Amino acid sequence: MAAAVALMLFIFSINYIIYSNRVMRTHAQHKAYDSFISYGRGDDDDFVGLLYESLIENGYKVWYDRVSIESNGLSFLQNIRDALAENPIRLILVITPHAIESKFVQAEWQFALENCFTIIPVLRMGAETDENGKIIFSNKDYSLIPERLQRKRLHCIDFRRNRQYADAFGELLNSLSNALNRIGTLHGVLNKPKNYIERVSEIEEIKASLLRDSQYPTVVTSTGKATAVQGMGGIG
Repeated sequence: MAAAVALMLFIFSINYIIYSNRVMRTHAQHKAYDSFISYGRGDDDDFVGLLYESLIENGYKVWYDRVSIESNGLSFLQNIRDALAENPIRLILVITPHAIESKFVQAEWQFALENCFTIIPVLRMGAETDENGKIIFSNKDYSLIPERLQRKRLHCIDFRRNRQYADAFGELLNSLSNALNRIGTLHGVLNKPKNYIERVSEIEEIKASLLRDSQYPTVVTSTGKATAVQGMGGIG
């Protein structure tokens, strides 16, 4: 009996060491990234590959699924979330029709948004076509940007084919050169409960009211105004 218990403990120890080493390697690799390309496969993979190579040549450490996914026993989506969660990282969101419909892309930018990461949308192609089915350039192309990101009034860099790539990439480099604001460490904050209901519109209304002077032009008048938030005592 004692020998069987000792054998079980030995096997457990070996498995734990293997698992710990794998987690440490994964975390060490993830911490090397400073940018993450989120895109939908099939729209313009050549452009995404060029964007990745251009960023690498300029010294950025970019997470790109065709290069960075490990065979570590984790799901595709978990690899993506780990890469985002372990870094003060910028998410470069390539806007194309397929990307906006992709559940993976949606999960990526939503995770980044909910965790206060920097999101840089870049518009590659819209959905407007002519009578022959050829994609045309239109101001409506910007309507592809997800509504939640539109509310944040993020600047979207124009990478469509009617603009020189070098000009657009220079604008992207300028955005990437801005220092990241590191998020403070949370202590004693529990994860969301399983029955958590996300109330995006209500939260956005509160944020718009509290942060109005930082998002819209504000005219100072003699009339004093204040915005207050009231809730149940003990829940916040």
